Amino acid sequence: MTRSRGRCLNCKARKRKCDQARPECHPCSQRGMKCQGYSTPLRWVNGVASRGRFAGASVPDASLVAMQSLGLDSQSQDLSMDSETSAPTHDTASTASGSSAFSPPTLPAADPQDPIFQRCFLNSALHRLYNTEVTSWIKPFFKDMAQQSPALVMIAGSIQGYMDDGNRGMSVKSMEYVDLALQTFRRELSTRYETMHLGTICAGLLVCLLCLLQGQPWTMYFELIVNVYDLKTKLNTVGQISDDLYTQHLIEVLGVMDLPSMVIGRINPSIGVWKLLRRLQDGREQGRTNGIEVVSGVPRSLLDIFAGMADNDPEYTEGRLWSWPGHVGRDPNNST
Repeated sequence: MTRSRGRCLNCKARKRKCDQARPECHPCSQRGMKCQGYSTPLRWVNGVASRGRFAGASVPDASLVAMQSLGLDSQSQDLSMDSETSAPTHDTASTASGSSAFSPPTLPAADPQDPIFQRCFLNSALHRLYNTEVTSWIKPFFKDMAQQSPALVMIAGSIQGYMDDGNRGMSVKSMEYVDLALQTFRRELSTRYETMHLGTICAGLLVCLLCLLQGQPWTMYFELIVNVYDLKTKLNTVGQISDDLYTQHLIEVLGVMDLPSMVIGRINPSIGVWKLLRRLQDGREQGRTNGIEVVSGVPRSLLDIFAGMADNDPEYTEGRLWSWPGHVGRDPNNST
């Protein structure tokens, strides 16, 4: 009996010899174990499949991959988020039940009145997410979004925990909370794809931000949000996107995060959300929205130039920058 790379998953995990018999190998049969087969298992990296027909997706077909989540205690570490962040491993049982990439049967409901969200995130982390002063409507906006999206509450708590951990690196508790938050977001998105939910979009943007803070890839989540809600089509059709403050704010943040000049080494290409939004605004009676974009703290007219940099030659872009009239703003740190 030879030991080869074609061993079944059981024999490979236990470093045993395998005769590669089909449908079950003899070593597993002799030990009374169910042979796990020879197919390459899906490995989920930060919530996204790394290979196979689900590569790049964040919501797998559980009926096709359920067998991969069974058995093999030795593989529980690979199925947890900790293996991707090279963090210390924790209890196998808790990892298998609470950190499985295939969404456990039940997830704890997030409470919008959660003290971490209400007292910590809204008064601490939120102020670090906006480069301008937190205007009067921002906190009510997040409170309203929290009522719509349980995932947002959990992801906001994860961001607060990450910031609280500081330079010490993420604690095991924070990583478990992040893993659970990602599961909650994936489940929420999979059940809300028919109608655009602002709370879920906001939660998705916070997922992108959390990955960005950790130095992890995040553009696949961004593209997932755009594709699930078919935003490219909606932004090309008059009347599909509401003009209310909250909707416009979320689309603007999507546009800023999608700017080609804002992301280095991105995995997924820029979609052009900002340009689509501004073109849609051109068709309105009131025209384009002016002033400062509140997350980046950059004038919208300057963001228009940044959005077109990839499509124009350098000389044209330089000319637009030289001719940009500027924008008079106010330093929120200077009361005079």
